[in-house]
Amino acid sequence: GSERGVYYRIGSALARSWRAELGLEMPPVVLSTAGSLQNVAMLAAGTADVAFSQVDAAAGQLEGIAPDDPAAPRALARIYDDVLHVVVPATSAITTVTGLVGARVSVGAADSGVSVVARRLLDAAGIAPADIAGVQLGLDESVEAMAAGTIDAFFW
Repeated sequence: GSERGVYYRIGSALARSWRAELGLEMPPVVLSTAGSLQNVAMLAAGTADVAFSQVDAAAGQLEGIAPDDPAAPRALARIYDDVLHVVVPATSAITTVTGLVGARVSVGAADSGVSVVARRLLDAAGIAPADIAGVQLGLDESVEAMAAGTIDAFFW
């Protein structure tokens, strides 16, 4: 995920720990990505050895892959309980998910688990993609866009 996000920070801490505890000469490299979907795709392609992913985002990516397939990812550990946040300025009139109708909303970066879960939440609330002015921004870009006043809310 983003360098300011939880996945990157946990990955960095694990990389330091693995290097120290396992006596690795070369430390693991932590990559900044769009998030869960890109992480799982990189794992399946062999361009990453370890990946963090929201379980529901990974489930969609893994449909059709047999458990005994060598490309099938294996769970290492449950490390972090992912919680979806809907962020609005403190002064916003938006106080419910249905209040997002008509708003400028970042639904997460393309290839992120946030985008998958945000769209599921909006669908469950009866909000069609056309009902919001949706943009796909990562966490850092969403924070900057909210500070600049170019979006009204973002999912994280």
